[in-house]
Amino acid sequence: MRNHNLNKIINILILIACALFLTLKINAQEVRVIDNKGTIASIRNNTVITSTTAPASPLENDIWSDTSTNTIKIWDGSTWLNLSSSGSHTGTPGSIFFANTDGTPTENNNQLFWDNSLNRLSLGTPLTGSNKLTVQGAIRGTAINNADGTFGQPSYRFSNDSDTGMYLIGTNQLGFSTGGVNALSIDNTQNVSIGQSLSIGQNLSVTGSYSDSNNETGTAGQVLSSTATGTDWIDSSSGSSNTVTTSITAPAAPVEGDVWFDTSDTNHTSTKIYDGSTWVEFSPIKAARIFYPPSIAIDISAISVLLTPPGDETKDLYAEYFNQFNTPSVASAGAPSAIPTYARTDLYYYVTYYDPTIFSNVSIDANGVMTYDVIFVPLNDNTIINVVFVVK
Repeated sequence: MRNHNLNKIINILILIACALFLTLKINAQEVRVIDNKGTIASIRNNTVITSTTAPASPLENDIWSDTSTNTIKIWDGSTWLNLSSSGSHTGTPGSIFFANTDGTPTENNNQLFWDNSLNRLSLGTPLTGSNKLTVQGAIRGTAINNADGTFGQPSYRFSNDSDTGMYLIGTNQLGFSTGGVNALSIDNTQNVSIGQSLSIGQNLSVTGSYSDSNNETGTAGQVLSSTATGTDWIDSSSGSSNTVTTSITAPAAPVEGDVWFDTSDTNHTSTKIYDGSTWVEFSPIKAARIFYPPSIAIDISAISVLLTPPGDETKDLYAEYFNQFNTPSVASAGAPSAIPTYARTDLYYYVTYYDPTIFSNVSIDANGVMTYDVIFVPLNDNTIINVVFVVK
């Protein structure tokens, strides 16, 4: 019984102590209480303050209505965070809001604006017109997928000239128009056509007139000629045009100056020109390819030592021909100092005749060097060897 009374007294003293402690802490923003199990817990008594300056010594989750900016803020333990603006948020119709440096919504209609009446978006200062998107300044992207467009309204055109620009004629065909008219076309093989025609058949096709360097378009029959500084339209040379024919029969109805390569002889071709009444052969090709070298002296004053092939003696026929043609003894007035010659490898070399009583083992190589043996010395030291050169 005595112990029971003692426990009651102890409980009463504890309740009195708690009451005194609660009284001491009631004016603070954080209090401690004891539940029915005797556990002590902390309870924060957050405040809501309205002022132009931040409250001193705030506790986490305190609320501050900042009347200087008309914003509501909450203390997160280290800083005041905006909750929302006081009242309803308003702006210019069409404005696009974004977070300002302090986290509050803001707008800048000089740089980003949705036109609510015209239903279009502007980046930078809004431009005139009715385009869905206008950009004041340069743009950049990886690709732009445009519609094909037409020559009257090209896909890539100008704000103040809507019928001039670039468009797609067809698959892999590019067109450029001016004033609503096709001016230049490029097909899928890179052929270019200048003018209204869209038919491109050549590397370059031009319809209409062509101006020279003097900005002159010329007259009918004139031809465009290159000059030292550009081009110029000039009159074409007078006279009828001539034809060149290769056949085994003479061309019908020839005119003076026509040329005929006569192939009726299978061994050679004759070149003929019509003089107004008949065909005149002026340069038979077979004759032009064959010629005799100049006279060449061959020493036959002694019999060769060995009379078996190959011959002991040599004579460079090409060198004799080349030297005499390049250093003639006499030339007519006004003639060049040298006679044109062929290269050594441009010729075939032949010995058409020699006296077999005087020479033997006669041969000639591809370079025009002849070898031979002298088997008899004539009494008058005279004999004949015929040599012919043929152009390959």
